[in-house]
Amino acid sequence: MAGWRGADLTRIERRSAPRLGALKPPAASGALLRELRVFVLPWRTLTIGIDGRMGAGKSTLGRFIAWQLGMPLIETDMWMHRRHLPIGYRYSELAQIVRARRADERPTIIEGVKLLETLERIDVRCDFLIWLRSNEDPTSEEELSEILRSGTRVADVESYIRSYDPESHASRVLKIVPAE
Repeated sequence: MAGWRGADLTRIERRSAPRLGALKPPAASGALLRELRVFVLPWRTLTIGIDGRMGAGKSTLGRFIAWQLGMPLIETDMWMHRRHLPIGYRYSELAQIVRARRADERPTIIEGVKLLETLERIDVRCDFLIWLRSNEDPTSEEELSEILRSGTRVADVESYIRSYDPESHASRVLKIVPAE
């Protein structure tokens, strides 16, 4: 059996790391950060929500804001039921995490798809909502109707958007542009 014992350990194969597409923070991120700094000070129990379609950049923006403001970020994907439709979460576990973060009486950032519905289910109010637009937004009523008939996760999200209209409730609407 040839294993590492017989290998020439002085020769190291160099491989380049895979290049992953990065997302730039939105052009308005400086203004958004200034506004959030004013909004969250003095520290108190607040919920900053980031909502948008799948792949819009919610996690990217959430991590950026959390890093810049020194706040915890809750990424709801970690509590999502992976194979269920409609999209749902392990709500009792998610609620426990959110309550624990809020018990510190400091702002918390929470991001996820169908966020307003999720927060409603765990009885948390969103104090500042950011809606992220996506390159994947349906462009016509015909395209939207076709998506809604498909019975997919995308259709579930579009149905949520029609029901909750998160963009109209958002404090800020942004679009993250993929890096070139």
